[in-house]
Amino acid sequence: MRRQRLAPNYRGWFAGVRVETNSLGLRDSREYRLEKPRGTFRILVLGDSVTFGHGSVYEHTYPYLAEQLLKQWRPDVRWEVWNAAEPGYNTGQELAQLYEVGPAYNPDLVIVGFYGNDVIDNRPIAPATAGRRLMAAALNVTRRHLYSFDLYRRIGLQVAWRLVRSDAFKQRLDFVASEEALFSDINTVEQRREQQLTPLDRLTDEQVSALRCRSAMSPEQMEAGVERGSRAGTSG
Repeated sequence: MRRQRLAPNYRGWFAGVRVETNSLGLRDSREYRLEKPRGTFRILVLGDSVTFGHGSVYEHTYPYLAEQLLKQWRPDVRWEVWNAAEPGYNTGQELAQLYEVGPAYNPDLVIVGFYGNDVIDNRPIAPATAGRRLMAAALNVTRRHLYSFDLYRRIGLQVAWRLVRSDAFKQRLDFVASEEALFSDINTVEQRREQQLTPLDRLTDEQVSALRCRSAMSPEQMEAGVERGSRAGTSG
């Protein structure tokens, strides 16, 4: 249904930092029982690479930081904030994920963190047929055994950009290049300035509106992406 998901019980490197997943496939070194202990308030956080903490140490991901703040606020409550984000997910995949794991996880609150481009390439949620399972298995083998999945991703983006000449593909190519430069030395990445927490800036609505994000989509691109997602949903 989701086309891809994180492998459970992973210990290693991803995007230049140490990453662990538990038996549920969450980015967390802690194990959880599906049955909630008494007095537990469970928050399920869905999202893409930003929520996952792509390139960030686990202790600085915002679901983890939110959990620490909640514990300081109400230490009498057993808080569980589960980071179920998956790098590369769009909002359609996040919805499919909620359908798939929501009943078993039984959250008290669900938070969805998404970026502007997550409304692009949404598709109707399709059941996991035998053919889809076979394709997913083949993709898993490819990702685990080929030399570098990121290398092939970069080549694919380059080809797509040359064929389509879309700014979105060019932005993704620029992001991959800057990411590779940043994480070229994995032994020092956790001590880099970019990994350190900075004071929280509280901005007014007017200040937020005045900010310009280099990789943000224009209002026209956003509207086109929403329109495509709407047509895909109605056609399904």
